[in-house]
Amino acid sequence: MEKYLKNKMINIYMPKKKQIKQQKKPQVIDFFYRTNYSATTVNEFTEIWNKVYNSIPCLQCKINPVEIKKEIFDIHEPRFGILRKNYCLHCWLQKVSLTHDPVRKV
Repeated sequence: MEKYLKNKMINIYMPKKKQIKQQKKPQVIDFFYRTNYSATTVNEFTEIWNKVYNSIPCLQCKINPVEIKKEIFDIHEPRFGILRKNYCLHCWLQKVSLTHDPVRKV
């Protein structure tokens, strides 16, 4: 009997796990991204800041300005720059409301 079992191949089929595809959700956190606006002196940087302030448009609606902030890119060789967000507050709130359930009043 042992010889018979050794020569015979036994196939055991295991049921496969069902793979559930998760829907892609839009990114709800709007990070600050580096721009090309930079300068090595404070005077140059303040001129750039005054020109750019409230003039960088939203990537989605292209109307409202986005939030920007100042940043020091390099400490050893002074380089000041501007960081920006991709979406204005209005467009960002629309994206968040798509991914989360509405708040219910109790």
